Amino acid sequence: MLDLTLFAVLSAVAVLASLAMVSRRHPLGSALALIVVMIALAGIYALLSAPLVALLQILVYGGAILALIVFVIMLLNVREEDLAHEAEIGRAHV
Repeated sequence: MLDLTLFAVLSAVAVLASLAMVSRRHPLGSALALIVVMIALAGIYALLSAPLVALLQILVYGGAILALIVFVIMLLNVREEDLAHEAEIGRAHV
């Protein structure tokens, strides 16, 4: 019963964090939401008795890829005004 409850909680966290990831306007917020999704997925893998896959999920995706994403975001230094301007350009072309 505890496994089912924990699975439901981790699944809900993964779905809500993925929705937050695609709805964020700032890329750093999206990257942080992606970290939450990866940790929730690792928890689901651990519940499925796959500790190696859970560990690899955290190490590979949570560590390497997201560190690269955050590094690129910091390197680009995207400002809020630029995001609003790009959104207006995108709406004009649709």
